[in-house]
Order: sequence, then structure tokens, then C-alpha cells
Amino acid sequence: MNASTHQQLANFIWKICNLLRGPYKRNEYRKVILPLTVLRRFDCVLADTKEAVLDAHQQHAGQPDTVREQLLEAASGLPFYNTSKLDFDRLLDDPNLLAQNLNSYIGGFSENVREVIERFGFADHIARMDEKNLLYEVVKAFAGVDLSVERVDNMQMGYVFEELIRIGAEQSNEEAGEHFTPREVIRLMVSLLLSPERDLGKSHVVKTIYDPACGTGGMLSVAEEYLLEHNRESRPILYGQDYNDEAWAVCKSDILLKGQDADNIIRGDTFTSDGFQRHSDGKPWTFDYMLANPPFGVEWKQQRQVIEREHDTLGYDGRFGAGTPRINDGSLLFLQHMLSKMQPVSEDGGGGSRVAIVFNGSPLFTGDAGSGESDIRRWIIENDWLEAIVALPDQMFYNTGIATYIWILTNRKEQHRKGKVQLIDGRQFFVKMRKSLGNKRNELSPAQIDDLTTIHGNFIDGEARDFTDEDPVTHQSRTRSRAVSKIFDNNDFGYQKITVERPLRLNFAATPERIARLEDEKAFINLATSKKRAGPQHDAEIAAGKKRQMLIRALVEAVADETDGEVFSDRDAFLIALDSTTRATGVKLAAPERKAILSTLSERDPNAAICRDRNGDPEPDTELRDTETVRLFEDIRDYMTREVLPHVPDAWVDHTKTKIGYAIPLNRHFFIYEPPRPLNEIEADLQTFEDEIARLLAEITDTEGVVQSLRIKDSEVKWLGDVPEHWDVMQLGRLGSFFKGGGGTKEDEIEGGVPCIRYGDLYTQHQYLIEHSRAGIADASTDKYRPLKYGDILFAGSGETIEEIGKSAVNLIQGPAYCGGDVIGFRPSTDADATFFGYATDSPSATYQKACMGRGVTVMHIYSSELKHLLIPLPPIKEQQAIAAFLDHQTDRIDNLTSRVEAVIERLQEYRTALVASAVTGQIDVRNFKPVGTGDSAA
Repeated sequence: MNASTHQQLANFIWKICNLLRGPYKRNEYRKVILPLTVLRRFDCVLADTKEAVLDAHQQHAGQPDTVREQLLEAASGLPFYNTSKLDFDRLLDDPNLLAQNLNSYIGGFSENVREVIERFGFADHIARMDEKNLLYEVVKAFAGVDLSVERVDNMQMGYVFEELIRIGAEQSNEEAGEHFTPREVIRLMVSLLLSPERDLGKSHVVKTIYDPACGTGGMLSVAEEYLLEHNRESRPILYGQDYNDEAWAVCKSDILLKGQDADNIIRGDTFTSDGFQRHSDGKPWTFDYMLANPPFGVEWKQQRQVIEREHDTLGYDGRFGAGTPRINDGSLLFLQHMLSKMQPVSEDGGGGSRVAIVFNGSPLFTGDAGSGESDIRRWIIENDWLEAIVALPDQMFYNTGIATYIWILTNRKEQHRKGKVQLIDGRQFFVKMRKSLGNKRNELSPAQIDDLTTIHGNFIDGEARDFTDEDPVTHQSRTRSRAVSKIFDNNDFGYQKITVERPLRLNFAATPERIARLEDEKAFINLATSKKRAGPQHDAEIAAGKKRQMLIRALVEAVADETDGEVFSDRDAFLIALDSTTRATGVKLAAPERKAILSTLSERDPNAAICRDRNGDPEPDTELRDTETVRLFEDIRDYMTREVLPHVPDAWVDHTKTKIGYAIPLNRHFFIYEPPRPLNEIEADLQTFEDEIARLLAEITDTEGVVQSLRIKDSEVKWLGDVPEHWDVMQLGRLGSFFKGGGGTKEDEIEGGVPCIRYGDLYTQHQYLIEHSRAGIADASTDKYRPLKYGDILFAGSGETIEEIGKSAVNLIQGPAYCGGDVIGFRPSTDADATFFGYATDSPSATYQKACMGRGVTVMHIYSSELKHLLIPLPPIKEQQAIAAFLDHQTDRIDNLTSRVEAVIERLQEYRTALVASAVTGQIDVRNFKPVGTGDSAA
């Protein structure tokens, strides 16, 4: 049987399901098909030694069980046997006793096979099929399927099992990918894992291979196959564990059929019941090679208590010492579990382990500095265990189309790899499948697997390959060279997240407007509350509290009279005035009361004196608090001097809040910026289009459009181009402040309501400028949303692609307007032309910067902490206004021409439809029609 026919065999087996229709639902077919396929495989494999086993069974019937089992295994030549005189053909000889005989036949297997069948729960289905008169026809159908080793080798049988599970999972609406991984992905993993090994060719070399989420055993099988291909005398020993009964049963069957020790396949939860914790002598289990494809994004809530207890009590002596990730994704727990089972490296460089694991994008970057995910990455990278990460094409897996990555880790890196990490971009290495399987539409060819393995082995920074794609302008095929390998120092992935504080500056005044705010202060409100149950004591506390509130109101009014509305720019000076009044009135203030008064009568004032604590140190203003990301080994003082203090000289770093983080933004490192073509080329194209449109329109409507050119000067930042010398290049965060959008839902929308901008509108409705709103919300719902001001810049906080992330536009709506969730707002605080900012923050250079800031795989995200670093070319205000007016004029002309072209297309389509209708019904006579530009008559 060749590799192209295993799917045909699986489909043939599934056709037997037609016999089950009626008594069985579609999602129940697998409960019959899988165990019967396993039984039939065992039946065929044991056929040649059937008589020898029966003779040995009769001859050694009086021997002790352990001795007899060894003798029976010797007779069968396999680590399993069947002592029943029945087989699939003989079962059909007595239809009336088929159910009884089938159970007896299963009971004749060795204990290791019986355990497998029991895990399928097949006995219940034998009785059910017998009751519905289905059993004979189903067994007869399977008896006609040849699953002998000569017909289907062990590797192909593994394919058949996986295909049966995939089809069954589709019919049950389950996740097939939880059970197995596409074989070509496994081959790549194994090739990356084993190709650097130098001792695989040694005679009778023994290698242990472990998969903690083994599913049906595909990874173990391919690893074994690789070793045997390179050394027929090698001895791979396979180990695995899985909690899914069905997948475990298939895996154990496969291991049995290969003659491996099936006791090495453990059933159970890897996290809570580690099947390979310690040997009988107390030594911890370790393995030469480990592979896994743990489920993506699966919660570990059920295992939480066990995992966190091990983390807290054992620390690094356990499996999860580095940290625990967020509860909704346990992928990094599997990796920590595997790393805990690495063999120690000896002084002569021997020993050690290599690990390959498949992840989605989340483990690369999810989690800020100090989070569990970041700490786990830090632990791995600082121990120099991360060797390489390979980005795979999307649509490679059966149950998901998302991007996936292979991580290669080892505790015995080659000398030239020490302190380094290799990132490989394999996203373009795929061929389209002739027929998709679930979400799987792409696959790796053998040549591509070899090439990726070669790239990994070459370990060359900047190694490139030529790839062919479609030119977005000409729509012609083009071939370009792209980097596929980049080498980084371990430290390149680390960063310091620092907290930048600025001093609190407040002015104080006892004005009517500020005094009125006292009623909203929580400490003041709480004075007239009671925690006691309703009754005399409760009422007495309320009355006393209200009396206290009256005294405080009177005190504040007295302060107003004494200060006569004076605005104090120094808190200490105001406190003197407040204390003077409290002494004069005899009202002693408790600390919460005093704090409430100060909060009520103060306002932030950048020109006020700094508020200081009792030690004379500046108090930080929490509203001005910010964070900065600094490269791991860059001096924070140097960073502050260069990036922060020139703009806010009074800022300082609270070093007690500094955290170390690690992230691996692989996609960002391979992102290719494509600058706009030179204007003269675009102008030439536009002129060509204009001439063509004019010619076409002249033939029909005699109209034409005009597009004027736009000239732009040159900048100092590489991807920005050159800017005039009198312009500045500023970080956006220095030009204003950010704010978050509000909440609310689609249910709040009403026709004709108050304008509301949602993040999706920034992609679909607005380009550069927001002059109207698609959605409106009811007045009663506005408190859920963020109010906007004219000139606010709005950024989409998420998007589907890295090119779209942070799509932005400026709010030019006159009057009230609001924005919804996942919108990041920016409010300029300097003299600025709103329209200019709308163009500048979504220009090609800004779009490139935002693309580099984006995080994520299937959904991209961007945050204000990144957007504040967006570099904006900033001309003087009058020049901003001139640029805005120029761009308004030019874009209006472009929009007008676009609408004219669209109108022409609409009319041409309508005209074509009418021509066809008229010509084929004889309503027009075309016999004398001559095509324009030729002298020949139409045939």
C-alpha cells in the first residue's frame, strides 16, 4: 500500500457506516469503526502464527501465568497473542452466537490488547448491534478488509487510524487536531530535532523518545522511522502519555503492532498524574528526544490546584518553577514539563536532550514583563535552551488555520549556537493540496522539509530564498528574494519595563464650583452611612454622620470666606490657610476628611509647585505615570536622558517597579516594508489610466478626468524619507495624551442617534478623516462610551493583518461624538492642525511603524504604550495647514475621479447586459457592424 491510498482505505472502512444508519447517529459511528479496525488489524497480524499459538496454549496450559504468557508471546513472535480458536472468518460461521463468540474472541487476547479494547467501551456496542440485527453484516464487512502487514505496513496503518479519527471527529463536530498532527509537520520536527545528531549512526545505538501529549502516536512513529532509516541497527524506545481514552487506545495498539513495549504508553493526565516521574530506583525519568503538539489554547483550570501546589512547594525542583501562564492556555506548561525531563549534560559534553514542540503564536509574546509567560520565556532563554523557532505556513492543521511555530530547544547547543537563537521564516514553504482536509489546505513537500532543515543547519544570518507572488499593482507574477533565517543574541529578546513618574502639581481654591464637588467624595459620603442593622444604633450613626457633614461644609465655606477665592499654586501654603481655619472653627479633621477636602478643592496645574511628601520627595502624579520599554542591557539613565528628559525634564524612574520581560516578535523581524512607488511612476500610471478612461468615455459619454501630481520632499529616518530642515520629527506621545474608548454593544445603536465611531468603522468607513458616523447611539447610552473632541485621533486597537493594525483617522465631526471599545484615542495638546494629524498618523511611514508595533497572529493588537513612540514629521502650524489644504484638494479630486470610474464601470455593465439582450432577440440589426479600428465586417 502506498502513501496515496491510505485515505482510500479509510474511506472504504467508513463506508461500512452505512450499515449502522438508523440505530446509530453519525456522531456514534466511530465508537464501532475504530475498535473493529483495531481488532481486524490484530486479527490479520496474528493470522500466520495462529496455529502455533493454539498449540503452545494447549501444550503449556499447566504452566504459571507469567511463564505461559512468555511462551505464548514467543509462539506469536509478537508482544501479544490470541488463544481463541476463532478469527473474523470463523466468527461468521455461527450468526446466532456471533455476539457471544465475538466477546469470547476478544477475551482470548493477551491482557495488553484486552485493555485497549476495553478503553473503547466496545462490549456495549456489540450488544447494541446484536439487538438491532446489525452485528453480522458489520463483522462480515470488516472480515473482507485485508489489514495484513503485507498489504498495510505499520506506518500506513498509522495513517489509516489517524484518517479514521479525523473523519470521525468531523462527524462528531470535535477537534481532530487534538488527536494528531499532519505527518509532514512531524517529519519536519523530527528532521530539525535529529539532523544535527552525530551519534545516530553508531551500531546498536539506543535512543529514548517521549511525547507527553502523544495522541495516536504519530510523532513517536515518525521519530522511530527516521532513526531506523538512518541506522537499521539503532534501537529507538518510545514513551508517551495521553488522557484521551480513544487516542491512547489507538497509540497503544500501534506500539503493540510494532513490537515495542506498550507499557511505555501511559493513560492519564500528564500534569496531574505524570506517568514518568521517577524510576523504581528513585531516579527521575529523562529522555534523549522529546516531541509534542499540545492542544492550542486549552484551559488548565481542572489541573490548577495540582500545578500551582507543585509550583509553590517544589519551585525549580518541580516541573513548573519558572511560572504558570494564564489559565486559558496551558501550552507553556507542557514545555516546562518536557524541559524538566532533559538529561543532564556531562563534563565531556555527552548526555543532554533535544526538544521539539508545536505552538501557536501566543507563547511567543503573550504576557507583559513579570507575567508567567514572560518569566517562562526568560527562564528558557537565560538558560540558553532555545535553539530555533520555525514559523510554519498557515492552514497546515486539520482543526485550525492559524499560524503555528516549531520551537527547538536543547541543553547542549553546538558551540557556534551558544548564546544565540535562530528564527526561520517558513511561512512561504508550502504547496496547495488538491483537496483540503478540514482547515488543512497547505502541506510541506519533502523538498521543502529538506530545505528548511538545511537552513536550520546552515545557521546563517540573512540567508535568503526566492519566492514568487503577485505584484499588487500589475497583478503579474514576480519573484523576489526574502530573508528566511535571522540570528539573534539571547539578550535581544529581553527588555526592561520601567515606570516613569512625574511630579504631582496642584493648585487649590475654595470656589463654589469646587466646593460642590465635596458631595461626590466617597469619604464624605461615607460619613452618613452605617454598617449596623436598621435600628436605634443605625439611626444614631446616620444622624451623627450628617451632623459631621454639616460641620465640614461649614468649614469649607469658612475657608472660602478667609481666602476669598484665591488660587494657591503651592499645597503647603494652602494647608497653612486650611489649618488656620480649622483652628479658628475648632473643627478637628480626621485623615480621610482632610484628604477629601484637599481632593475637592484641588485641580491639576502644570504651572503649580510640586507637591512633596514628608521627606521632601516629589509625590508622583498617577495620571501622568507612564511606562517605557528599554533594551535589556541599555543603561536606563542613558535612555531617560535621550528619550524622556528632553521632553519632560521633571520625570524620574521608580526603580522599585522595574520588571524584566522577554518576548519573541518573530513576525516583526521578518516583516518587509514596501514603500510607495516613486511619484513619477504613479503619475505616469495615472496619466495612462486617465488617457484610457478619456478614450473610453469619449466613445460613449465624451467625458474625462484630471489627476494632478503631488510633490514631496525628502527625511533622516530610513523608512521615513527626508524632511525639510525646519521640520521636527517627534514621538506622538510627546504631542498629547492617549485615552481608551468606551464599552457598549451593537444594541445601543439607533437610527439618527448621537455619532459613535467603532473600531471596525476605522477599517471600512473612514480614510484619514472622520466627517460623519455610520452608527448612532441613544442619548441614554452615551455614558457607556468615551466622549470625543474635534481633532481627536482614533486608532483601531485590533485588526486582522499586520498591515492593517492601528488604522487611524481624525475626528472632524462638529458637535457631540463618542467612540466605542477597542479604540485608542489621542488628543493633541500642542498647536496642531487636526486634518494634518489625520493624514500624518495614517501615512505609509506611520503604517509601517504601527505594523512593527502590532502583536498577535490571527488577530493583531496594538497598545498606547507602543503608539506613543510613533514618529511624526512635524512642520510649523502654518505649513501643517497648507499641507492639509493641499491634501484635501488632491484627495477630493482623486475621490471624484474614482467615483467617475466606478460610475463608468456600472454603466458599462448595464450597457453590456442591454446589448446582449437586444442582440440575441433580434431587436438590433448588427449585420453591417464594423469593429472600431478595423475595416473588416463582422462575420
